[in-house]
Amino acid sequence: DAPRIDRSNNALAAEALGDIRHNLGPRHLEGAIGSGTLFGIILAWKKITGHRIDAEIVGFDYAPSMLAGAIRRFKVTPGIRLIQADVAALDLPDGYFDTANVANAIHCFPDVAGGLREMCRVLKPGGRLAVNVLLYPRGVQPLKWISEKINAWAIRKGILYTPYKQADIRSRIINAGFDIEFEEVAGNTFNVIATKRGA
Repeated sequence: DAPRIDRSNNALAAEALGDIRHNLGPRHLEGAIGSGTLFGIILAWKKITGHRIDAEIVGFDYAPSMLAGAIRRFKVTPGIRLIQADVAALDLPDGYFDTANVANAIHCFPDVAGGLREMCRVLKPGGRLAVNVLLYPRGVQPLKWISEKINAWAIRKGILYTPYKQADIRSRIINAGFDIEFEEVAGNTFNVIATKRGA
């Protein structure tokens, strides 16, 4: 297992998590981009803070209705290509991307192991993946009970496949070919920065 990185001693990790705003390399893959709302906020934040975005960006989503929102949102944004794709069967080249993000979506993948393997395949050796994953509710009642009810509703609506236990999703990330650089649990979310092995 990769050693746990202390957030206070790793500025990169601290900045890359939360809104994943700094994990944007020269060739970047934005997984399950949805309508593009979060990624749009990240790009706006970078622009406001004077960061030049000189990257080739590919965003994908499985749902045509969600992707249509991203297409509208980014229609005048240069350097972004949007495609409909299944995360477990990406039509993208091996070892191409420097960075990849999956924000608020791994727990929506029906085949999370296949999706993580594909994300690893398309990253360069040493490429960085930033993800956050919904965990099963923890803590005390009544908050745990409320979280459980919300999750059950989301599963019935088809917007949540399953939450995870931390050890389970951690082992899936490692088994897909990643080394974990940084990890933290914040509330019911597991935040991870991982690098593809083989650098």
